[in-house]
Amino acid sequence: MERQVDYKKDFKALYQPKEQPEIVDVPAIPFLMLDGEGDPNRDEFVLEMQALYSLSYAVKMSVKSESVPDGPSCQMMHTGSFDDEPASFARMEDFCRETGWIRSSPTHCEIYLSDPRKTEPARLKTVLRFPVEKR
Repeated sequence: MERQVDYKKDFKALYQPKEQPEIVDVPAIPFLMLDGEGDPNRDEFVLEMQALYSLSYAVKMSVKSESVPDGPSCQMMHTGSFDDEPASFARMEDFCRETGWIRSSPTHCEIYLSDPRKTEPARLKTVLRFPVEKR
């Protein structure tokens, strides 16, 4: 029987990052994902998150999905409301400039560690990540 992956333990640096920006190398890992854009406070996002949480808990992450290799990435733990994420992204951009990295894509990844249906906005934990390359 194949061992079930515990992402928070097996990939601790990726799922429990520091509250300060850092550069990490993200290997190809299977993800359940929602593609989208816009305000995460909208009603549709709540419905999408409910579906994603229900699916991921129902299959306990044993579902086969596409692996997405991110490679070098800048990431940090954002604690707080989705509305406050732009300030965290600005800190990440500043960190990259100061350490010789540049963002290589306009897209980013958000990994929701807290269930927004059950957690007050000030306590939400979200891993923020975007791909980078050396300048």
